[in-house]
Amino acid sequence: MQQAAGHAFGTFEKRWLFLDTISHHVTITNVRKTRTKKRTRERINIIDQKKVAFIGAGSMAEGMIAGIVRSGQMPLGQIYATNRQNQLRLNELTKRYGIQTAAMDSFSF
Repeated sequence: MQQAAGHAFGTFEKRWLFLDTISHHVTITNVRKTRTKKRTRERINIIDQKKVAFIGAGSMAEGMIAGIVRSGQMPLGQIYATNRQNQLRLNELTKRYGIQTAAMDSFSF
């Protein structure tokens, strides 16, 4: 595997898997249209084993959280958000979407 030059993300392969996993959550219907049912089941099984954590709970994170929750392809207990400050924002996300939240200093995932 080739090391990602200048990035703290590790290899390109690991980085690509992360991005592919995120886009798969949001666009699961597109995958079903273009892939076989067996391949779709395999990808959903991979999702069942993953967790998604958002570092920062701003409007961009909320948009992605809303898409994942709306798609229904990931259990709410596997979606996490943390923030350096503003506990009220974290409480709002928990109430609105039912995800796991915690202050950054007490967050463990």
